[in-house]
Amino acid sequence: GLDGRANLSGITTSANNNDITLVSRAGSITVTGPTSANGDALLQALGTGSDITISNSITGTSATAGKTVTLQADRNIVFNSSADISTTNALNVVLNSDFSDGNGAGAIQLNSGTVIASNGGSITLGGGAAPTTTPAIGQGALVEGILINGAQLQSGTGNIILNGTGLASTAGAYGIRIANSGVVQSSSGSITMTGIGGAGASNDGVLLNANSSILSASGAIQVKGTRTGSGVDIDTTGGGNIIGGATSSASSSDILLEAVGTSGISTDATIATSGSTTLNASAGGAITQTSGSILATGGANSALRLLGNAVTSTVANLTSPTNDINVLVVNLPGATSKLSYRDANGFDIGSLNKPITQGGGNVNHDGIIVGTAAGAANNTLTLNAFGAVTQSQTITAGALQLLGGAGVSYTLTNALNDITTLAASTAGPISYRDANSYAVGTVASTNQFSVFVAPTIPTGTSTNGTTETGSAGSFTATTVGIHTTAGGAVQLDVPGTLTINNDINTDGAFAQISTARTGTVSITSPRSISTTGDAVSFAS
Repeated sequence: GLDGRANLSGITTSANNNDITLVSRAGSITVTGPTSANGDALLQALGTGSDITISNSITGTSATAGKTVTLQADRNIVFNSSADISTTNALNVVLNSDFSDGNGAGAIQLNSGTVIASNGGSITLGGGAAPTTTPAIGQGALVEGILINGAQLQSGTGNIILNGTGLASTAGAYGIRIANSGVVQSSSGSITMTGIGGAGASNDGVLLNANSSILSASGAIQVKGTRTGSGVDIDTTGGGNIIGGATSSASSSDILLEAVGTSGISTDATIATSGSTTLNASAGGAITQTSGSILATGGANSALRLLGNAVTSTVANLTSPTNDINVLVVNLPGATSKLSYRDANGFDIGSLNKPITQGGGNVNHDGIIVGTAAGAANNTLTLNAFGAVTQSQTITAGALQLLGGAGVSYTLTNALNDITTLAASTAGPISYRDANSYAVGTVASTNQFSVFVAPTIPTGTSTNGTTETGSAGSFTATTVGIHTTAGGAVQLDVPGTLTINNDINTDGAFAQISTARTGTVSITSPRSISTTGDAVSFAS
């Protein structure tokens, strides 16, 4: 042990699993030369203000898997550009800031070109006495709890854990920021990230920024974020960001983004897996897609699940024209919750039984719930598709807006569906059944992207079909009545009363039926029901 600052210009243990231990009891440690350890390695910088700075490589050379490199500093741990940790066999790596002085100040920063590759060992970045559960905390100029700035964490089959909290009362103090082509990646190991923004302006809990990635071929990815000032709980910005894989076939991970604060999730990323993706705004807040794609195809559980809070309503807006999933599951029970979702193809309204909280067990959700059927004015559900949309589970929403272009069809004939208002504008057929009475009326949605971005839905007029106002980030699409083209036959099944409040214009037959044999029809006058040379029939 040393009583002052230590500069390690290089050390090598080359045989017999010999360990390296360097403890500075009252000063910082700087590694300026290459260091090789044939056993475990411990660098410990104790005392308030004591940092560990790595400016060269640390290499594990043991023939025995499972050795550990541990860096413990009472303040910050910093890897300068291109300072690496590598290994011959599986090597556990622990970066532990704010280690023992208890003052809640100690960040971790990995700079451009740094690669920490554990070759199957675990990688842990955190703080305090238990870094797997305790955060590194922003301090001084290092305001982020953890910053991975153009650096990489590569674990292979090992698990990765990151815990970070931003500096309070400072702008840009993110809990965890992965920036400038930063990468956190495993092959099959799990990736668990927990970030809390510092109390202040624009302090996201977890921020993925500018061509950065959280990648795994098959390991679970669970990201939990909380903003305590302004900002977003989980945020991806700057373009080129990836979670899971670049395509569905590149990953089979189950992905969970859990927003614990009230500001929700904002994503511009490609989120792709053949497994499942759950976006959980557990305390309310918005779920917003500003660009990018959500891709979940190729597997039986290739699903997107959207979750919100019953007390603080969630507005979910995922309307990128390149989204493509197999299964959609939604539980947004709040009194003013809304969902607008667009898919490049079709999907099934189904089920998912996967974790909804970090470290939690599987929880099942079925179908789509957006508020209640009684909340027609507040609980709108908009589906915009370009393939076949089917259901193996039910729909509950106040108002249902069905949109779609070439190739679309809606077969929504579950007897337990429950809505109050239906409006549609599609280039294909619609079949809808409800458990109760409902009306053909007017439904409007607010969307990040225009519904008339190619490929597009049929255009309409102010009296029938869909029109749009607004600009990028806030388009309002209003659908009046039912308007179909391209052989779009319409069948509406009702056990109660079908009230036709707006015009119906179809390129195919229009039929009202009542499988329950109890339905009636009420047409508010004057109304037009027209087809392109096809039949109009009422079976009530």
